[in-house]
Amino acid sequence: MIRTIVAAWVLAASMPASACLFYSNYHPFKATVPSGYDWDAAPPARTLPAPRVTVEQIVRVPAEPADYYTRISRCMAGTARLRVEWPVADAPPLREVGFGFVVPKNGPIADEGGPQAATVEDGAMTFDLFLFEGPQSAAIDMDIEIEVYAVDAGGGRGPGTRVRLKAPPAEARKEE
Repeated sequence: MIRTIVAAWVLAASMPASACLFYSNYHPFKATVPSGYDWDAAPPARTLPAPRVTVEQIVRVPAEPADYYTRISRCMAGTARLRVEWPVADAPPLREVGFGFVVPKNGPIADEGGPQAATVEDGAMTFDLFLFEGPQSAAIDMDIEIEVYAVDAGGGRGPGTRVRLKAPPAEARKEE
């Protein structure tokens, strides 16, 4: 199931408002816990191993145009594709768990707020996380550490796996 993410930015008073439509390949994990459940304080679940996480691809948007309002009006967002697998065979089926992401505050990664799930294909879930970078951060190397952990429907949390998102500066836009 594809969930729609709508990111809207209100521009300066002299500019019209703009909205961007982004499609993600994941959706909120359905758990039996109350709304607003604190996954950071969740009890450890012995049945959930730390996931194996592979960074498959990072796409950064060009550092140009440098004008903030132009970047927003063009809905410029990159992605980081993560492949999440189980390292052991005796864990719960992958389709019965969700994954939480601990991302840096005020960083470029869009935080969905709560565990997510995706379609299981070839024994893994793939997550395309959105990257919203300004021109200054797009023009330098990316080196961000995030943590990925599994959760179960009853509110348990497994140990996390830390992974680094490393990428060179975004390429300059080629003028046509």
